[in-house]
Amino acid sequence: MNFIIKNLAAFILIIVGFAAFYGQDKLPPLSIPIPLGMKESRMVGKARVFENDKQKPISGQIRRYLLGNESYISPAPNARIQISGDVLIMDVSWYAPKNIIPDTAQLKFIVYSNTLLKYKNKNKLIISIGGKPLLSENLDQGNSMGGIAEIFLLRMKYSDFLKFTEAKKITIQLGKIKLALKSEEIEALNDLKETTKQLKPPLPPVFYY
Repeated sequence: MNFIIKNLAAFILIIVGFAAFYGQDKLPPLSIPIPLGMKESRMVGKARVFENDKQKPISGQIRRYLLGNESYISPAPNARIQISGDVLIMDVSWYAPKNIIPDTAQLKFIVYSNTLLKYKNKNKLIISIGGKPLLSENLDQGNSMGGIAEIFLLRMKYSDFLKFTEAKKITIQLGKIKLALKSEEIEALNDLKETTKQLKPPLPPVFYY
């Protein structure tokens, strides 16, 4: 009986928490969460860098609205979210806990739309640099907040990440969405590339005979 009461109390707290969140006059601004075990450090241009206790950068990240903005996402009656237009958010990050160049970086897209699961079967990503294709992949797709937000993830090779973040002309196509990145988005990617300068190449393998 005590087990049931404890679980019921926890469930009620969760419901109250969600109601309080969606009942706010304005949704909180979309922010980049601090990765576990790191402290928020500094900005390198438009890129955010996280460091460890020894003040060594071990993660860098940018998050940009490619379509829409925060005002497109607002609370609605009955603890729901109202979407006034399609929103596409690009999140690019690298993580190197030992300050060594990683094998991959993460590219994430978050999509909000009035149509639930609008992009479920339109998850083909094509990235072109200077008119030449860099990669073409079907992204892993997950849902959030009851299907209102769709999240697409790609672990891209670090070599592709470097080409992506140092480019000056980029076109992105996700499903039926196709757009050329604006100058401020290109600058943010270039700044993210700058955050990797202190990363070290991996040590050569050691062979024992």
